[in-house]
Amino acid sequence: MICPYCGIGFIEDFCTKELVTNSTIRFKEKELNHTSIAYEVCPNCQQLIIALGIGSNTLGDNPYDFALANPSYTLVCPMLTYRKPVPKEVNDIHIKEDYEEACLVLPYSPKASAALSRRCLQSLLKKKGKATKFNLADAIDEVKESLPSAISTSLHLLREMGNFAAHEQKDKATGDIIGINDGEAEFMLDILELLFDYYYVQPAKASAMKESWNEKLRKAGRKELE
Repeated sequence: MICPYCGIGFIEDFCTKELVTNSTIRFKEKELNHTSIAYEVCPNCQQLIIALGIGSNTLGDNPYDFALANPSYTLVCPMLTYRKPVPKEVNDIHIKEDYEEACLVLPYSPKASAALSRRCLQSLLKKKGKATKFNLADAIDEVKESLPSAISTSLHLLREMGNFAAHEQKDKATGDIIGINDGEAEFMLDILELLFDYYYVQPAKASAMKESWNEKLRKAGRKELE
């Protein structure tokens, strides 16, 4: 698994404590709905990881002799998913704060996270992409042609997802309303990471390399690069 604290992968060996519920209702059917608590310590950062498992199992003769069967786990400590820290080159404090808050609230409210990411993205496109449009979809259209194809494609997809979500969409077969899944919020954070690298990190690396090379040229008595 990937540690939600430090982002380092390791082979987990969870210790599990079963918490039985509804045993008298399900016992004679040899099946029991139950919860479990699983915990692990990351071998890299030594932080405690706790997950809540909800599932069912087949019982033996003793209703308390059971093993976890096909559980659905929810991370409860910490209540977050590891994201890369904001690169130190990102010196626009409001952009940095919006991104960090979007990461922080993601496990609690993907919708709130996506809203913060949209604001962060709009500020970023205005600050670094020189977008002038107030509407995010229009701002994306302004700058996407100037970006690498992978980022441009992701932004175009994000734009279409926003348009889809802005109007009620129904399944033609069932009539059910079709929504955008929670993965949209994480996808927006992924795009912001790509833009941080493109707008801040790579230019800073190029500038540092240019300065290093110019220092060598100065020592050699040659003309510096402009």
